[in-house]
Amino acid sequence: MTEKTEVQQDDISLIDIYAFFREGWKLLVVFSVLGLSVGMITAFTWPEKFQARALIEPASVAKRERNDTITKASVETAAILAEKMKVPTYYETTTIQACDLESLVNPGEQLVNQLNPTVGRNSSYVSVTYKAETPARAEACIKQVLQDVVNNQANLAKPLINNLEVELANAEQELQSNIVERDQQRLNNRDKLKVAKAKLTAAENFVDKFSKESLSFKFDDQQFSATALLLTTLIDKQNEVKDLGIQINALELVVAANMTDKDQAVRKMANTVSELKNGLSPPNTKPATFAAPIYASDTKVEPKRAVVTLIGLLTGGFAGLLCLVCMRLRNNVLKKINRPHQSSL
Repeated sequence: MTEKTEVQQDDISLIDIYAFFREGWKLLVVFSVLGLSVGMITAFTWPEKFQARALIEPASVAKRERNDTITKASVETAAILAEKMKVPTYYETTTIQACDLESLVNPGEQLVNQLNPTVGRNSSYVSVTYKAETPARAEACIKQVLQDVVNNQANLAKPLINNLEVELANAEQELQSNIVERDQQRLNNRDKLKVAKAKLTAAENFVDKFSKESLSFKFDDQQFSATALLLTTLIDKQNEVKDLGIQINALELVVAANMTDKDQAVRKMANTVSELKNGLSPPNTKPATFAAPIYASDTKVEPKRAVVTLIGLLTGGFAGLLCLVCMRLRNNVLKKINRPHQSSL
């Protein structure tokens, strides 16, 4: 019977809960007000923080394909860059100073945690964020972080750029050689045209002269062989005049159009030089940069005063409730200890 009574006494009813809060409401109010006060003081004394966000695009270098076309290729993927940026030793001392972290323990780890470099799905950019006491400081930190990325990727891009520069130098040298040969052929064509015109003039004079004298030729037996030779010579000169006329017309077209056998080679090498120069220029070859301007809002992100105040209030109320429970358990323990003494009396 006694055990049953003790079990019933240990059960908690709504009346017990009501009595519990009625007896301890003052303590709950005191702790809640205390927590609210602490929360409000913390919320209004906590240094304000402003956030800057940016997207970093890895450095790119032009790459020459097998078909001699120039394409743009990243020095390293965004995923690899993000993993490197998660290593504290990736950043220089100047970056730690620009981010106002030099006074902290393990500033590199603090910087990595704040930057939180991530890559979105199917994205080729690394997203970074940073919080500072002013928007300008947050922006300055991210700019210095970009400079570290530029310096690190410059070492990766240097040999690739050097190869392209060597190819460009060779292509320019070959282009210059082809241009010299082309210009020389143009001069030779002009000289050939002059010589052909001189030969044509001489041949025309010869034909004109002998055409007039041929009327007085006598074809008797003694002079027949000589006359036949002169007629053969005249015919040869007339044919020469025709051939020279055809050659001169062709040379005049070539000279007027400046056409040579090296024109195609010059055009091809000029295109190659142009492609290599474009490949060594932005956007094909460029250091790491921001995909868009840094976004540094003038609206603070920390502290959220309402949230901090509410947390203080709830923490104070919970502390008061815990204190009440401890007091109630203490009273129950004391009652159980004193009960045997009363029953014996």
